[in-house]
Amino acid sequence: MHLGYLTVIVGYFVVVLLIGVWGAKKGSYDSYTVADRDVGLPLSVGTFFATYISSATVVGFVGYTSLSGASIFPTYFWGFALGWLALCLIAGRMRRLGLRSVPSYFEARFGGTSLRVFSALVTVVAFSFSVMTQLVAGSLVLSVVIGINQVVGVILLATVLIVYTVLGGLVSVVRTDLIQGCLIVLAVATAFVVALVQNGASAFDVPENLQTMLQGSTPTTADMVALVLVAFGGVAAQPYYLHRFFSARSEATARQMVGIGALVAGLVYFMIAILGIVMPRSVGTENLGDSAIIQFGLQNGGLLGALIVIGIICAVQSTVDSALHLIGVNFTNDVAGVARPTMSDEAKHTLARSTTAVIGVLCTTGAVLFIVADAGFITILLNIWLGTLSSALLVPLYSSIFFRWVSRLGALLSSVGGFLGYFVALSAVELGNATLPFHQIYFGLGLSVLGLLVGSLAQRSDPDDDVVARFFAKQEAPSGA
Repeated sequence: MHLGYLTVIVGYFVVVLLIGVWGAKKGSYDSYTVADRDVGLPLSVGTFFATYISSATVVGFVGYTSLSGASIFPTYFWGFALGWLALCLIAGRMRRLGLRSVPSYFEARFGGTSLRVFSALVTVVAFSFSVMTQLVAGSLVLSVVIGINQVVGVILLATVLIVYTVLGGLVSVVRTDLIQGCLIVLAVATAFVVALVQNGASAFDVPENLQTMLQGSTPTTADMVALVLVAFGGVAAQPYYLHRFFSARSEATARQMVGIGALVAGLVYFMIAILGIVMPRSVGTENLGDSAIIQFGLQNGGLLGALIVIGIICAVQSTVDSALHLIGVNFTNDVAGVARPTMSDEAKHTLARSTTAVIGVLCTTGAVLFIVADAGFITILLNIWLGTLSSALLVPLYSSIFFRWVSRLGALLSSVGGFLGYFVALSAVELGNATLPFHQIYFGLGLSVLGLLVGSLAQRSDPDDDVVARFFAKQEAPSGA
């Protein structure tokens, strides 16, 4: 067991737990769900960036680039950039609505509760799988670097993040995210500097076998377009980021959060791409893939090793705490709250905390079972999470924000059709070994667009004056929903 690394991690855990205890003093439902809608620019940028950077970024992107080189750009970076632009377009509008959750947007826009409940349940289920995958990834790092049992690592990681998320809600999450985001940047920047020192100007020389974009996950142009769509939809319709708009202090803060956060993320992605390129020279071809950045940290040891370990742990927790928080909020606000519309905010606050704790324990149990059973399908579940969220939310959300003609039936058919189209197609490929003529995202987004058009033609939209004023006029709206 590496006591030095363990000491650093324990010290970090103590800090975030103390923030959770402090956040518990903010005892209102609004503080738990949207941090009292008073998150300023530094915290907004920090939580946006930290939530954006997961273990898939710090570990997976370096590993992918080390094996597949330039194909990292269409696979992720191009789609992400489009997603950032889309978020900038709707940031002010979403903040102006004064809502508490993304699913409640659909009831506010269309009336009725069917789409609100459906989108909430999709989010709860999808994020539960996301939490499990991130916990397994984080526990693997703890096991490799520190030497503790992976099951113990899962329980340790999960316990800390469940406690501070349940105690403080979004008030605690945005503050821990700021700390985690700073540590992630510090870890990646330090690794980047070490790589430059070791390799000099040759760090920017891309080996011939890594120069083409048609490799890895994008062997054809059709696959390239498909992965751009997946990344675009995964960012533009991601409830993590959309929910952050509701907590921002103002519309300007919401827009600047995305702009500045995207600039920081872009810089980190550039450094990660260079790190991936130098990995074959730094750690050897036998250590490429997901283990590359971990091996790089272990080989250099000392401060760099500690920073990489803590950076990966921060990347895991900054994503998982947001997922757990949204699970509790969406279930309470948009499922239980719809079933019991007279429920008080105090009762909702208690239920949100309880739901977060219960789902956290269930996800921890699921992660332990994955480890014990050595399940090989965890990456499939992660893909289902990204694809179904983008297929189920992207088209109905953005079309209804910009176009009055979108009807309630059109939005519902779009969401359900997109969810089923992607989920069924991906399951057929991954679990049934079927061969499809196109990437599964085309089925998801295609059915989502078709459902929107058919439903909106069958049921013409005629929004009342209040909906028009709230969604299509530039004015402040009171908080609610």
